[in-house]
Amino acid sequence: MTRRRVLLVGLDAADLAVVRANLARLPRLRACFERSQPRALRSPGEILSSAVWPSFATGEGPGDHGIYYPMQWDAAGRRLRRVDESWLDFEPFWYELARRGVRVTTLDVPFSLPSRMAAGVEVVNWGSQECLGPFASNQPALAREILRRFGRHPMGQDVPVESPPARLEAIRRRLVAGAARKAELARWLLESTEPELFIAVFAELHRAGHVLWRGRDEAPGEALLDVYAAVDAAIGQLLDSPAAQGARIVLFSTHGTGPNLTQEHMVLPVLARFHATRRGEGPAASTPAPKAAGPMAWLRAAIPGQVQYLLAKALPAGVRDFVVQRALLGGVDWEQDVAFALPMSGEGYLRVLDPTGIDELKRCFLELRDAGSGEPVVRDVVAPAALWPGPRAANLPDLVVLWARQAPATALQSARLGRIEARLATGRTGEHRGDGFVWIDGAAADPAPGDVTDFAAFTRACLEGRS
Repeated sequence: MTRRRVLLVGLDAADLAVVRANLARLPRLRACFERSQPRALRSPGEILSSAVWPSFATGEGPGDHGIYYPMQWDAAGRRLRRVDESWLDFEPFWYELARRGVRVTTLDVPFSLPSRMAAGVEVVNWGSQECLGPFASNQPALAREILRRFGRHPMGQDVPVESPPARLEAIRRRLVAGAARKAELARWLLESTEPELFIAVFAELHRAGHVLWRGRDEAPGEALLDVYAAVDAAIGQLLDSPAAQGARIVLFSTHGTGPNLTQEHMVLPVLARFHATRRGEGPAASTPAPKAAGPMAWLRAAIPGQVQYLLAKALPAGVRDFVVQRALLGGVDWEQDVAFALPMSGEGYLRVLDPTGIDELKRCFLELRDAGSGEPVVRDVVAPAALWPGPRAANLPDLVVLWARQAPATALQSARLGRIEARLATGRTGEHRGDGFVWIDGAAADPAPGDVTDFAAFTRACLEGRS
């Protein structure tokens, strides 16, 4: 059977508004957009930002695959747990295609589990922002050859602490170099494995969007635009390969990135004050001291960002996970509290212990105001299981607090809770936005992906010449 070759090139967290505003310095994307216009791509990214890639890979929503973050609440084990194949296993759509004889090569699709693909080539976590395991391939000899030829991706691990200008400049240089090296690796895989379906994802824009966004407005800053330009050049290098000629080319981003307008730093103190008022302690003039989580919270506040950065790089993953467990769960009263906070990335993720207190908890968050401006800081509190029902919906947060679009506050006020003070100190100046985009070479494709879950069916249609 003759199949049409398909190249899916993911631009992880590339923001369409940023791209459109800077096409003058992005010649390859400018040329693409002159041939055909990109389309908006829906995703769960506004509410569950890390669910976008499992949704892309499975063709199913978060309620079906149950994954929204690398570390999630395991109700059976009553603990936070890293997502792995023994707990929340899922099969990407390209596995079925490989079993049907399609020659498949994939590189760095985020949130990939350790490869179990029997045929074809799957390379995971060489240069990804969000990983569910170490760098590996379903062909171990190929993994060794990649390291011999290309080394490690210079991006390194994400350490979300405040960074001085010298470190930000080093990050910019590593991301620019990483985009060029990813292009070399992707082109080498494309030419050497001769796939009918090739999927490669550039993660450099995701990391850059988190740490190089400058200011609280819509202007991304020169350092971030340097990384956009490097990824644009990488796209050109990959698509100029003779192996890409005649293929259906698809460029896509599963969600965007903008200035960090989160209030996630307020979640723990708000919960602490909410539970204190329910115990009859009432609002106070200042933030009450945390309970059992105090030592961990104190350490995070007291240790300078530079030291946090070095410690995080040196500590094993298990130790870092222990710190997260203690920080989030150490002060939970399992018998009396209504809810506790889960690991989050900008959003406010909550697990409910007492369903009778849900309405009261929602009102508590919706009543919060910025103490300076008086503006509400929460626009909604939603239940993901109601939005994405499915067999694994219970693995999702029970509630997600969605923030209003305003700069991170240093103090909140409400009649119920009084004044609460906290400061965002993650070092993330940029954060996720919900919708992505998709660009398809040539004439309009039907059916074109309108949602990240559509790629599985769309790719099959392309391979069969139906789109």
